[in-house]
Amino acid sequence: MLTHELTHVATGGARDGRTPLWLIEGLADYVGYRDAKVAVRDAAGELRREVAAGRLPDALPGPAAFDGGSGRLSQAYQEAWLACRMIAQRYGEATLVRLYRAAGRASEDAALRAVLGVDRARLTALWRAYLRRELR
Repeated sequence: MLTHELTHVATGGARDGRTPLWLIEGLADYVGYRDAKVAVRDAAGELRREVAAGRLPDALPGPAAFDGGSGRLSQAYQEAWLACRMIAQRYGEATLVRLYRAAGRASEDAALRAVLGVDRARLTALWRAYLRRELR
C-alpha cells in the first residue's frame, strides 16, 4: 500500500530507535486505511478469524512479530493498525500523532501516560475490548 510507505517517509520512519514498532506500523496502516472503503472485518480477516475462535492476543505485537518469517505477520499488522485506530477514535487523530511523536522522545510507558493518561496494561485492556467489539 503506497500510502503506508509514504507515511513512513513523512514520519521519518521513526529512526529514533525508541518508537515501538506496533506504533510505527500501526500509524502507517491507520493512514493507509483511513479513507479506504474497506470494512474492518475484511481488512483484518486473519485476526478476525482468531478472535472469533476465542484467541484474543494478550499483548500488542512486539518487534519479532513483524519479522518476515513470523507466522502471524498479517495479524501483527492488523493488531497494530487496530490499536492506532482505537486510539484515534477514542482520543482523536491529533492525539495519535502526539503519541507517535512522544514515543520517540521518551519510553513507551512515559509517552502513553503523558499523552493518553494510561499505562501499557490499561491500553492493552482497552485494545483487547476494542478487538472483541470490532471483530466478533
